[in-house]
Amino acid sequence: MGGWRSIVRTSLLIILVVYTVLFFLWNQDPVEVSLVVTTVTVPLVWVLLGTFLLGAAVMYLWMYRRKRAKRKAKSSVK
Repeated sequence: MGGWRSIVRTSLLIILVVYTVLFFLWNQDPVEVSLVVTTVTVPLVWVLLGTFLLGAAVMYLWMYRRKRAKRKAKSSVK
């Protein structure tokens, strides 16, 4: 039974790696990005990855703040 799980995990990992490589290859077209004071031209993939990382950082900080507030509220009840 454990053998099937290993095969499925490996297959999914290979599919994810292939998809990621294709994503990079298909999104190399340059795009203009306005940064308020200047405009830069970068490959679309870097804009998408930067946006993803910025969103992930905001979500992490938001969840950290909520967890901290919960912990603080719990300790003040005691």
